Formats: sequence, structure tokens, C-alpha cells
Amino acid sequence: QIFHEMVQLRANVIAVISLVVSVIVFYAFTFQAVNTQTRIKSIEESFKESSERAMRYASLLESNQREVFYDEKIQVLTDIQKEFYSLLHIQKEVETLYRKQQTLYKQILLETKKVKGIPDIISAEMKRIANLLEDQPLLQKMFLNCFPNTLETTTTVLDDGTTHIITGDIDAMWLRDSAAQVFHYHDLASEDVHLQIIIEGLIKRQAYYINMDPYANAFRLTPWNRPLSDYEKQEGKGEHVAERKYEVDSLCAFLELSYHYWRATNLTSQFDKDWLRAAEKIVNLWRQEQEHSSSAYSHPQLKHNVQNPSAFPGFTWSGLFSFLNTTIMGFDQVTMLVSCRT
Repeated sequence: QIFHEMVQLRANVIAVISLVVSVIVFYAFTFQAVNTQTRIKSIEESFKESSERAMRYASLLESNQREVFYDEKIQVLTDIQKEFYSLLHIQKEVETLYRKQQTLYKQILLETKKVKGIPDIISAEMKRIANLLEDQPLLQKMFLNCFPNTLETTTTVLDDGTTHIITGDIDAMWLRDSAAQVFHYHDLASEDVHLQIIIEGLIKRQAYYINMDPYANAFRLTPWNRPLSDYEKQEGKGEHVAERKYEVDSLCAFLELSYHYWRATNLTSQFDKDWLRAAEKIVNLWRQEQEHSSSAYSHPQLKHNVQNPSAFPGFTWSGLFSFLNTTIMGFDQVTMLVSCRT
């Protein structure tokens, strides 16, 4: 008992020290960022002065006083160029500091278990839209119920920083559905770290599941609490695999989620080694399924696996398409269009 308590105490001390170090480093980055912003302001003022001098000299040159001001004009243009490149360099420094600061802040929020409830930016957006819909009470009520629903009823931020989002009342996470469930939050994510943690966590969780089984389209957070039947095993269900009905658009959803989040926030921390491994698996799988006849994938619902062997048209084969409908020839137009768009 004493040994167990000592081990627990040691773990708690290490956790506290880690958190304190994170906070100190976070504020160190903050201080460095403030100093850098001061340098930028100083250079911007100098840049403005040089620009005003350049404009004066340009007007004098237009009045044919070229010889008098030629040398001085060259010096002014040289100064402007130097200050411009200084600004670009410092701007990159600020962006780097900002990213480090954001990463540490997310880590602090996760370690202190403060990633709960509705992000502030979502609450503010709900209030803004509700004010616009004051003359349409039914639509206002529908919006206020629906807009935060994903975060209130289906989202779990896990201890490892990833996010598991179940699909409605089904206790499993579909790749395609979970990506769509946060799509309306992308434009707000750049201004709220809490929301960034949720969406980045979802991207990382999807990468984790794809690396587990790229043919699966839905996953359980916890293992099945009962033995699987023989038919379920034929379907490919496993410890965390809820459905193994291969759909090209499920993998497209992961890539589109990653892309649109990056476009909205300009953040890249989600593109880690696990994400790259998942992307490589997707590309390799699509290449493999261009010649489905040599693929090992099968599913009991796909009777045409034998009846309709696939040729090699250059497209990638898909067992099912949206809403879990089975394909006949394996190359439905909707799936091909989605994959081309991705």
C-alpha cells in the first residue's frame, strides 16, 4: 500500500512539474512575441518615413530636378528595400512564435482538463446569429438547437488530445460523418484554441483509425463488450472496428477535413508522422484497388465480388458508396467524382 502511494505521488509530482514547465515556457514565448511585435512597430514607422521621403523625391523628380535628387533617391529606395525585407523576416519570427505559443497553450488546456463545454467563439456566434433571427423565432430556435449539437452530444476530447465524435445515437465514429459534423465550425477555428483542439484532435483520431484499418469506415472508442458472431467476423468487425464496409468517400472525408481546416486556420500541427502514414496508406490502397481482382478485401454484402470481376479502367474500386449502398460494378460515378475533387 505504501509503495503504491509512493508511485502515485511520484506520478503526480512529475505531472505538476511538467505543467509548471509548460506554463513558464508559454509565458516566455509570450514575452518574446511582445518584444518582436515592438520591433515590428519600430521598423514599420521607419518604413513609413522612408516611403513618405520616396514620394516627395518622386514628385521632385517629375519636376525635372533629377540631378539634384538622383543620389538621394537611390539611397531612399535602398532603405525601403532593406526595411521591407526586415519586416518579412520578423513577420516569419512572429508566426513561428505564435505557433509555438498556440501549441503550448493547447497542451496546458489538455493537461488541466479545461477542454470542456462549448468554446467561447461558438457561444458568441450563436448569440450573433440569434440576434439576426429575432423576427423568425422558429428558425432561431432550430439554429440554437442544431449549431452546437455536435459539441454538446457527440464529442469527447480524450486524454491523449484526440477527439472521438460518434454519429448521432450510434455509439461509433464514422470517418465521413464525423468530418461533416464539424464542417460548420472551420471558419471560426482560427480565432479559438478550444475549437482548434477539438478539430485537430478529430483529424488525429481519424489518422489513428485509418492506420489501424484503412478499409474500415466506422470505429468504436471501446472494444465490443460481447463476443462477435461468425457473420460479424466475416464482415471484418474487430476490437475497435464497428464497420468494415469499404467506401472511397470515407477516406476522402479525412483528406478534405484536413485540407479545409488548414485553409481556415493556416495551422499545420495536425500534419504529424501519423497523418503522413495514414495519407500514404490511402494512396497505396487506392492504387491497389485500381486492380480489385488482386485485392484481398471482401464483404458478405458484396456478392458481385465474384459475379462481376473488375477490369482496369484507371479508376479506384469502391465496395460501397454514400449511405452504405453496395456498388454493382465497383466504379460508381458519385464516388469517382468525390475522389477526383479530393
